[in-house]
Amino acid sequence: MVLTPRFNLGDMLICFRALSDPIRLDVIELLRSNEMCVGDICIALKIAQPKLSFHLRVLRESGLLQTRQQGRWIYYRINQNKFQAVMESLTQYS
Repeated sequence: MVLTPRFNLGDMLICFRALSDPIRLDVIELLRSNEMCVGDICIALKIAQPKLSFHLRVLRESGLLQTRQQGRWIYYRINQNKFQAVMESLTQYS
């Protein structure tokens, strides 16, 4: 039985590149349990805001993170649907 991928190889490559940096993996680990704003992520990772913003942009553009705005704060959370699609695509290779 051949499975149809939920997204193409290009999408997978974008996600894997986004996950290939230790800082971005740390961000994903932080967001596994709950959403957080940039300031809280900066404090938790002991990283400057401009550097973190770059990594958040990469993760957001890959579709692995979602955002919501509350007042002047932007909160980040994991896009569960995208992670599920990546996992389902990977199982095709096992």
